[in-house]
Amino acid sequence: MSEQNIVVSIISLINIIILMFAFFGKEHIKTVETNLVEGGLLVIAVLLFMLGNIRAALIVALTIPVSLMFSFIGMKALGISANIMSLGAIDFG
Repeated sequence: MSEQNIVVSIISLINIIILMFAFFGKEHIKTVETNLVEGGLLVIAVLLFMLGNIRAALIVALTIPVSLMFSFIGMKALGISANIMSLGAIDFG
């Protein structure tokens, strides 16, 4: 094989890998969306069962993502990267 053929083969392989990541990336995003919706509904159902009040369950269920959003905004403002250590610190708060 000539050097030109090797370069073309490598570029073709890279393009195939990029396309595979793009395809599987979309599938993963759809899975994450489904898990978020199902998890949110489950949290609301459990809170409703435990608290016995739909208003209280919705307030608590909305507080969790709002507080996480403010945590991420603070991390961005302070230049803290979203790695395992910083996300674990948010989780254990």
